[in-house]
Amino acid sequence: MMTEKERVIRTLTFDHPDMLPVQSWALDSVELKYGKRFTQMRDKYCNGLAFPDYDNPLSDWQRTLVGDYTDAWGIGWRNYKAGIYGEAKFHPLENDAAIDTYKSPKDRIWENFDQIVQSCKEKKDKFLLSHWAIDLFERMQHLRGVEQLFIDIMEESNEFFKIRDIVYDFYEEWLKRWLATDVDGVVFSDDWGTQISTLISPVKFKTLFLPMYRELMGRIKRAGKYVFMHSDGYIVNFMPDLIEAGVDAFNVQVWCMNVDELSEKFRGKITFWGELNRQKELPFGTVEDIRRCVNIMKDKFMYNGGGLIGVSAPGDECPFENIEAGLRLWNND
Repeated sequence: MMTEKERVIRTLTFDHPDMLPVQSWALDSVELKYGKRFTQMRDKYCNGLAFPDYDNPLSDWQRTLVGDYTDAWGIGWRNYKAGIYGEAKFHPLENDAAIDTYKSPKDRIWENFDQIVQSCKEKKDKFLLSHWAIDLFERMQHLRGVEQLFIDIMEESNEFFKIRDIVYDFYEEWLKRWLATDVDGVVFSDDWGTQISTLISPVKFKTLFLPMYRELMGRIKRAGKYVFMHSDGYIVNFMPDLIEAGVDAFNVQVWCMNVDELSEKFRGKITFWGELNRQKELPFGTVEDIRRCVNIMKDKFMYNGGGLIGVSAPGDECPFENIEAGLRLWNND
């Protein structure tokens, strides 16, 4: 039996792992609804990726509570339902005049670093990922406001580059912290797609954002660690550039795109970090529908036994039997 760390590394390198690594990305609302029934089931089937335990000084978990909340960046959130993430309603850099005097929470990055180091030692047999993803594009949206940021991107305004520098400077320091630990992988998370296309043109992406990804991901690869990235929506035309920049595992909505096209272009080049269709089969299908999705994923994306991490990301609208099937069926008939 392989350790969980060895299993994931063998998966990422297409080298015949003993089984598929499995992970659950359930919203807190799922645990609120199903309680121990869910957590016990999750612990039974998940066998792949983990996170160090520590008190994250920049955690934004309070976004999942009902009410208003201001995070460490000064971004104001509002939430109407417990267990899901609220929406950014106050943007501290919406006005141009605020940009030059704004300070990111960079001075708090190294707080509780010793807890991370200790937890990595205690979990040395697990494949460990960094907490809290690098979200360059989304962080800029939250600071500036979505509409104004898209205007900035179109115009390539001075304000765009100032805000980009603020966010990039923060994540440069943030990355130094994680590269100084024994985590195995670093996570990025930026939703770049709608249901049918990317949010900005490939030209704007390559010019304004890809250089940042290349630099940060290059540092991760040179440190001997792996790059994991989540991005919702239709992003097939961004994926080749991000793979070239260093992505090893992609968590993308494969069912928003063309599964056959993804398989033809990327099978054996990256690991697909899930996932099942959380817009259709998981909430509204049957167990047999979920089995069909799992089998398609295995057929289209596994390569030399690797290339696929089983992921289920249910919401609380999903029946419990579907949530359970979404984890169990990756390694069981």
